[in-house]
Amino acid sequence: LMSLGYSRPLEDIDIPSVNEKMRAESCHNAFNQHWQQELKHPKGPSIVRAINNTYGPVFWICGLFKGAADGLNFVQPVLLEKIIVYISLKEVCGGLGQPVCPEEWTGYMYAFGMFCVSLTSVLCTN
Repeated sequence: LMSLGYSRPLEDIDIPSVNEKMRAESCHNAFNQHWQQELKHPKGPSIVRAINNTYGPVFWICGLFKGAADGLNFVQPVLLEKIIVYISLKEVCGGLGQPVCPEEWTGYMYAFGMFCVSLTSVLCTN
C-alpha cells in the first residue's frame, strides 16, 4: 500500500475493507442488542453492564493501558523539571556558599527515566 501510494495517488479501491466484526455497524448492532436486554433488567439499565457484555475484558484491558499512558504523561513534566534543576545546579556549583554539585549519575538517571516513561507511554497508547 505504501509503495502503491508512492507511485500514484491512492483511490478508494486501493484501501482494503475493514473486517466485518470491526465495522461501526456491527459494533452498534451488538451494543444495541445488549442495551435492549439492559432495559429489561430488573435492577434497571446499566451502560457499564451493556459495554461489558458487548466488548468483554478487551474494553477493560484497553482502559487500563490508556489510564497507564495518561498517568505516565503526568510524570514527564516532573522528570523534565528534575533535569532542569540538575543542569542549573551543575552550572553554579563548586564555589564558596554554593550548593554541592549533584552526582553525575543523577542526570543520566533522569534522562534515562524520561526515555523510559516516554517509551512506555507510547507502547501503552498503541
